[in-house]
Amino acid sequence: MQTFDITSLNVAEVRKALNYIRRAWENNDVANPLLPSNEIVPGLTISRFCFHFVLGHHTKRHNKVYKKDVTSTEPVGA
Repeated sequence: MQTFDITSLNVAEVRKALNYIRRAWENNDVANPLLPSNEIVPGLTISRFCFHFVLGHHTKRHNKVYKKDVTSTEPVGA
């Protein structure tokens, strides 16, 4: 199985992957189930993409909120 580095995706590719997941969810039924193990691109499963997407989004928000001021040990906005 080929591995895929999610950080190599550009914005258009991320949007395309999200759209693929949205369409798969809309078409989800007994005959055509949405499986987290389905690949969006070779080597990148839906579950792996979603995990890294959410983790990256959370990390970015966390870093923004808790950016430290140079003179203070308290997070900005605390």
